[in-house]
Amino acid sequence: MTTTNKPMTGEQLDELMTVAVNMQRDSEKAGERPAAMFAYAVQVAVLELRKVRDDAAALAAENAGLKECTVNHAPAVEHWNAWADAEDKIPPVPETPATDSFLAEVRAQGVDMMVDQCESDIVFIEPEDEEHYTLMIEHAKEFAAQLRKGASE
Repeated sequence: MTTTNKPMTGEQLDELMTVAVNMQRDSEKAGERPAAMFAYAVQVAVLELRKVRDDAAALAAENAGLKECTVNHAPAVEHWNAWADAEDKIPPVPETPATDSFLAEVRAQGVDMMVDQCESDIVFIEPEDEEHYTLMIEHAKEFAAQLRKGASE
């Protein structure tokens, strides 16, 4: 059997999900815990893959919209004095919720990385400074949560 590196179609993912659900059910009935756990992991992977593909499609659509806005609607400015008149003709920038959410998550992950580093470095902090250091870590965790929440509002 020859395999290729083609992405699975939506129909193939649906079929894989059905097989995994049935495999998990049958394995649980037969008391085959490792097989049931594997089938569950396949289901989670299919759901994650669908989410990633949906997110990528939303980002691509927003990107195409931004390109359309800047390429096809850019004002024709014939000389420097026309900038004032052209400013009124520039179309508004479209909303980009998928891009905003993606960037907020990237920023929050950066803060999470800082928190992880600080938590591992706390052993090197002088005892009298540990309370302040711990407070800073808690504030960073709250900030990461605010970044994520702000993207969903």
